[in-house]
Amino acid sequence: DLEEQHALLLRIRDKLSETHDAVSRVRSLRGQLREWSSRASANAGWETVSESAGRVTEKLSAVEEELVQVGYVVEDTNVDRLSLPSRLSRKLAELASVPASADSAPTRAAYQVFDDLSARIDVQLRRLDHIVDTDLAEFVNLLHEMEIPAVVPDQAAW
Repeated sequence: DLEEQHALLLRIRDKLSETHDAVSRVRSLRGQLREWSSRASANAGWETVSESAGRVTEKLSAVEEELVQVGYVVEDTNVDRLSLPSRLSRKLAELASVPASADSAPTRAAYQVFDDLSARIDVQLRRLDHIVDTDLAEFVNLLHEMEIPAVVPDQAAW
């Protein structure tokens, strides 16, 4: 029973790590797109770059919003956190307390909830991969087509 409990807890941990890695990836990509958008706004004729970055950013944000609750900031004490729905990572993290609460094998319901949450997370992970493979790839191709350099030194500072 304890080995089954341990195995499920490890599966929960691994899926939670995979989820958090995806959120980190989304945030990193969004930061890079924000940089490109900022750079584009300073150059005439680069509106297409900024618009494309915005579209990809929206899609990435939609994935993040399914995985984690982004509706409040830790410093904002005026937000009613109870009115904001838990997202997939929080639900999965909370699930760990169920099999850990007793020295017995996990219930069938715990496995079912894990399978359901895992499947829903996997949908978002596939969405993220699709965005990276298609939308982000199109954005990178746009940069190449417009012959935009990856690094633009500020010549005024020389």
